[in-house]
Amino acid sequence: MNLRTCAAIASLLLLAAPLAMAGWGAYGMLTFTSKAVLIPGGKEVFMESFQTYFGAIFIGFLGFILAGICLDGLGMRDRWYLRSLTALGILWLFYIPAGTLFGIGLLVYLAFKQRAQRRLTS
Repeated sequence: MNLRTCAAIASLLLLAAPLAMAGWGAYGMLTFTSKAVLIPGGKEVFMESFQTYFGAIFIGFLGFILAGICLDGLGMRDRWYLRSLTALGILWLFYIPAGTLFGIGLLVYLAFKQRAQRRLTS
């Protein structure tokens, strides 16, 4: 495997791995009720869910940056890579609020890259 392929796989892993973490953190925050604050350790459980959710967003941000490096800096335009990024962008849309911003950003970025690629080839 060459550097381009390894960097592309790393960016996909950095974008995909946090999806499960963000899902678990969001589940913990959504199932937290006002009565759970009264339970000993309830606040700690909420803070752990909060930190897990935003920690996943940070890792996703690193994957987003690496995907930009792969697309722009290394010129990665393989079909499997672009389709994988599109699928991950759609999955990120479901993690409201911060994940939605990543999903929209990734999909818009890919749309602009595809438009630029069409202009170059035509």
